[in-house]
Amino acid sequence: MALITGYYNSLNGDRKYNAETMSKYFTGLFTRGVLQNYNGKFVVTANGGMKINVKTGKAFFSDGKWIENTADIILTLDPSDVILNRIDRVVLRNDKNEGVRNANVFLKKGTPGTNPVAPALQNDTYIEELCLCEIRINKLAENITQANITNTIPNTSLCGYVTGLIDQVDISDLYIQYETAYKEFYDKSNEEFEDWFQNIKENLSTSTLLRQYT
Repeated sequence: MALITGYYNSLNGDRKYNAETMSKYFTGLFTRGVLQNYNGKFVVTANGGMKINVKTGKAFFSDGKWIENTADIILTLDPSDVILNRIDRVVLRNDKNEGVRNANVFLKKGTPGTNPVAPALQNDTYIEELCLCEIRINKLAENITQANITNTIPNTSLCGYVTGLIDQVDISDLYIQYETAYKEFYDKSNEEFEDWFQNIKENLSTSTLLRQYT
């Protein structure tokens, strides 16, 4: 048996819960991502020169762990390349490695290239990353503008917004039930109508014959 239950009052220490069991309570209640209506929603904006500003916000990871930013964070991008362009990412990183056990805002530097691509997100047993934005840093750039910053929070494959327990209800089974009930009702009603109509036709035929005879 592999059941996980909770939470029950402890009697002489026989019910013990840790951070993992607390986090499991939240998994499945909502999707991972940024809370859409909470403070600054982790939006990243240009802040002059090579600096960017990460606004306040709160987000949840897939395992139920969460991160909240209560004050704007200023990050400084590495200088641009003199020949090639690059794309950096700002991510929320949930790190469950024993030496870390924390979540943070992290700047991932991309590799310069003629056609640069954003650095890959890490999602494995110990680390999960939610991408807040992508920043294009052109060669010889000394200033980042908002036009260089692409907000990726709405993209559910990269981050997404938190949605509730019932994001979309699957009614396929219920629809089958209604469809079957309707078909049975239709068949029965059609059969009764045919009987009624046949009876009417016979009565009308008899009445016509009697009138003609009379």
